[in-house]
Amino acid sequence: IVMAVPEGLPMMIAVILSSNIKKMTKDNVLVRKPVGIEAAGSMNILFTDKTGTVTEGKMSVGAIIDSDAQSYQDLKSFKKSSKKCAELYLASAYFNTLASISDKSVIGGNATEKALSASLLAYPFEKEIKGYTVLERLPFDSALKYSAVTLAAGSERLILVKGAPEKLLPSCKYAYNKNGSRIAFSSVAKGVLDATSRLTSEGKRILWIAESESMPRGHQGALTFVCAVALLDKIRPEAKASTEALRSAGIGVVMITGDNKETAEHIARECGIINASRSLVLESAQLASLSDNELKLKLPTLAVVARALPQDKSRLVRISQE
Repeated sequence: IVMAVPEGLPMMIAVILSSNIKKMTKDNVLVRKPVGIEAAGSMNILFTDKTGTVTEGKMSVGAIIDSDAQSYQDLKSFKKSSKKCAELYLASAYFNTLASISDKSVIGGNATEKALSASLLAYPFEKEIKGYTVLERLPFDSALKYSAVTLAAGSERLILVKGAPEKLLPSCKYAYNKNGSRIAFSSVAKGVLDATSRLTSEGKRILWIAESESMPRGHQGALTFVCAVALLDKIRPEAKASTEALRSAGIGVVMITGDNKETAEHIARECGIINASRSLVLESAQLASLSDNELKLKLPTLAVVARALPQDKSRLVRISQE
């Protein structure tokens, strides 16, 4: 038919590609661009996200760590030890988020925010949030790596910030102890940083929650450390086998994630993305310092990009295609 009516060729190709999309959907693979199926046959490098792809994407709060580097498994035990810090954690988890709690379930928000909000479900939090109203909210931004909210309780104002430890650390001047007294952060910094480092090396995502003197607008005012939160996200059971199948097909796998270097490296080793041939781990800042030609030379050994920014993804794809 195509030889008799050449105009039928584009239609025939469209039909075949559409048929292939239908077959892929049965394997839970959604293809946005039909030509992607054809191009996938010649793929030799695959960039993958971590959360929800390599991992299950079902985060939960594994531990809450106070300024004494003591760990608590839930909000109830945290409040028994440190009432003020637990109240600030509760306010942050409920208000400093785009997730909402409705009928003992959590809707909206990203995976991290859902996990923090879900940690409140087993605790009678309703009475403790009644006095607050939200005046201003700064949603989480992948470039800033933190979010903030300004709350009003009568004439009082409370500003809470949650985000990546390395983003909040330079502004942390104080910390709350178990009695709710404000102390110098330098007196507890080593214990907090050691606990944070230990948990990230175990593959856990770490957030810090702090109280701020002012709403962060391009720069942060002095922060008072409240607590650190360790989030769990299990690796998908099929991730290791999938990585091995790709590698045996001659396809290099590179994981790009917003997590810090230690967390990303642990997970990449667990599922085989870091191996004998691919072992290079770069952070976004290191990636930005490389010229395009330097990055091209490192691509064959690149395994992980941590603390990645949105523009890092498009740059890596562009350079790889070149």
